[in-house]
Amino acid sequence: MKYIWIIVIGILFFIGELSFNSEVIIIPSIVFYSFYLTVLFGRSIAIIPVFILAFLLDTIYLRSGYPDIIFGICISIPLSRYWFKHGDCADYISQIVPISILTFTYIFILFLFDFLFYGSGSAFTFFYIIFLSTFISAVITPFLILLVDNISKSLDLPLFIKSQIKGEKRNAD
Repeated sequence: MKYIWIIVIGILFFIGELSFNSEVIIIPSIVFYSFYLTVLFGRSIAIIPVFILAFLLDTIYLRSGYPDIIFGICISIPLSRYWFKHGDCADYISQIVPISILTFTYIFILFLFDFLFYGSGSAFTFFYIIFLSTFISAVITPFLILLVDNISKSLDLPLFIKSQIKGEKRNAD
């Protein structure tokens, strides 16, 4: 049941990334999915579905020149392991901190590669999209984790807010 849940929630985050991303706001759902899975199940379980979804997303967006989402995931996994060991996963509101860092870093890398490869964009647009996207991601993160945890609770699956308690058994990961 755990693996079915990983697939279902991955598809939902994938659809969310395709639906909500535009030229004005970028919500890195796949990076959030990477953070969520790594904290909840460990990096050994999270890495395969996250990289598959990242590859599919880059294929759909026709981004072959630069793998920005791969860099986002490569930052997400160590940050989520650090957050799991030293952060507070039991509080929904405190998840704003790592998600804000991840969103800011991911969008910064996205625009840096866009600027390096294509030389397009202005500094105002660059910072406007970064800060708007980081703010919106920070606001929706607690609600998203609450929603996913409520669904997990009804399916009798592990909860994000209790991941540190149960994670001591898998701390070797």
